Amino acid sequence: MEKIYKERVLDKKHAFLYSLAAFGLMVPVSLFNGFSYYYMVYIVGLRPILASIGNSLGLLLNAFTATIAGYLSDKHDPSKFGRRRPFLLIGTPIMVLGFFFLWFWPEQIRPDNFGQFGVAIIYWISIAVFCIFSTYVFAPYQSMLPEISSEKENRIEIASMQGIANLFGTIIGMIFPFIIKSFVTDTNELIFYMELVSIVTCVFSVVTIYITFATIHEPIEEIVQERKISDEKVEELIKPDLTLKETFVKMFTPLKNRNFRNWELSYFFFNLGMRIPMTVVMPVIEIVLGIVGSELFICILIILPFAGLGFYLWTTLSKKKGLVESLEIDFIILIGFMLIAAIFLIPMSELLKKVLGVVIICIIIAALIAIYIIPNPIISEIIDEEIAFIIEKNGQFESEEQKYEFSGKFFGVNSFILNLAQAISFLILGPILEQNEENPTFITICLPITAIIVIIALIFLKKVKLKKE
Repeated sequence: MEKIYKERVLDKKHAFLYSLAAFGLMVPVSLFNGFSYYYMVYIVGLRPILASIGNSLGLLLNAFTATIAGYLSDKHDPSKFGRRRPFLLIGTPIMVLGFFFLWFWPEQIRPDNFGQFGVAIIYWISIAVFCIFSTYVFAPYQSMLPEISSEKENRIEIASMQGIANLFGTIIGMIFPFIIKSFVTDTNELIFYMELVSIVTCVFSVVTIYITFATIHEPIEEIVQERKISDEKVEELIKPDLTLKETFVKMFTPLKNRNFRNWELSYFFFNLGMRIPMTVVMPVIEIVLGIVGSELFICILIILPFAGLGFYLWTTLSKKKGLVESLEIDFIILIGFMLIAAIFLIPMSELLKKVLGVVIICIIIAALIAIYIIPNPIISEIIDEEIAFIIEKNGQFESEEQKYEFSGKFFGVNSFILNLAQAISFLILGPILEQNEENPTFITICLPITAIIVIIALIFLKKVKLKKE
């Protein structure tokens, strides 16, 4: 394929600096995704249906904000700070403010004193602020990848570093609260510790994201400097005004690309399914497997090395087998072991159940690491092919900066699909969990149901054909 961008490769230092923002985003996002529902229902005492409405609301806001932010980061008039970096600068402090109030629940505003709906409204507002601005930062940040790196191998290396950041972010975000829970049983004390965790997380997120903002520069910044474009709008870069309908249509034009459309269908069903085990992971461990207290801490220590193993496996495999084929293998592994989890419906000894459960969880965790590494390079390849197709059809762009007006829309739509799928999953799951939150049979059945949904994702993934592969 003809070179789309000038050849750009990030060295390991700058790849690490770029990945820091992923770390700063993934810790709060993982805490929200993996623990907020459990925290609100089982610790604060909010009704499951009200908690699920809040989480669904947040994911829907994520979906729409991602598309809008991605599109705006394409059309935003470039300045000496680029097109996408200003979103990191502006959105981060508002994001962490919303995040803090997700965990701040003094006794005066808990359900017993403030009522279920009073607590729900505060929770929903906090979710709205956090989700809107986390995505406001995340979509433009992701959109930088195909622009700051033009080589497939380098993109995989960068995505691998992001994978490490995502991995550690997920470990801290999802597992650390459970470690606290394994040692702390008093509700007030647990809420106090989570408030401390949220403060530390807020500071950490601001520092890491701002480091990325300060050290990573977009290619379009060079064009701005070369042409001596000021921070103010310049006539030649001002885009024609569009109606609201035209703007909305423009946001979703990436779906005209067949590869991208099949990818998004696959991504939709994958996230529709995988939101289920992410929501019930703690009930599976505690209620189905009976792992609590110090056993929970030991279980976590056993799981952690498999996350590292997964990182090595999928980084290596994606380079040898190709991005799509590696992800197909990953989906098959997930499907197989989610189906195997149905074995817990059969009566067995407690020890055997715990051993089998930990083995299955370890393999699923190792498989899930692929989702932190492979998708972004796939989307970057699709964007390259889209630009190459336009050049082949219409000839070269009038100006170099026009090549940097694509990735925001693609990554924005991708985030839209991700969050829409998870929101739908929450809306379906919440009312059911309302009646079955401690039912081990129902919680177990959730896993094979997930496998069936991921099979649909695999069917669409097989239709994605990257030319480079």
